[in-house]
Amino acid sequence: MKYRKFRIDIMVALALLTVFILVGGQIAYGRFFVERPLLNELQSIPGVTTAKLEKTPAGHDIVLQISAVGNLPSVYQQAKDVARRNLSPDSFTLKIVDNRTPLLTELYWQMQIHIEEAVVQGNFATVAERISDLAATKGVSENFYVDEECIYLELYQDETYLYAVRHRVPPQRRTVTT
Repeated sequence: MKYRKFRIDIMVALALLTVFILVGGQIAYGRFFVERPLLNELQSIPGVTTAKLEKTPAGHDIVLQISAVGNLPSVYQQAKDVARRNLSPDSFTLKIVDNRTPLLTELYWQMQIHIEEAVVQGNFATVAERISDLAATKGVSENFYVDEECIYLELYQDETYLYAVRHRVPPQRRTVTT
């Protein structure tokens, strides 16, 4: 079939071929020039044993298996910096896989109320003492860190450990309408 001396079937075939090449190129670029270097760089961070990238509707979940490092903020910030360099800043979430036990999980949930209190009230020194006391009653060692963006909690007992990262949300200004 022809239209103004052009074969429509050839034009449609070329259009489809172009679409397939463009989509395939975009997928290949993402895998070989974004995802693979990102995962390699994440796995080179001391303390990160494995890194996985999972696609979500909102972007990517970066799942990090972290060994007992003793300085979670350093590892977390390095991973966040690597991810920000390779992906757009709002398109990823870092998730940490640790080696927790039911005892550590239960203790974490007991501490959670104090952590939330610290986020709201800003009394981090008081909360650090409470968390230390709770951990000592269970025979667990802990590290509690705070920076401008996050609150970090490390719980260790024998060969098991739990890591928790809680993002700090800056207080929002409330507007009163009358």
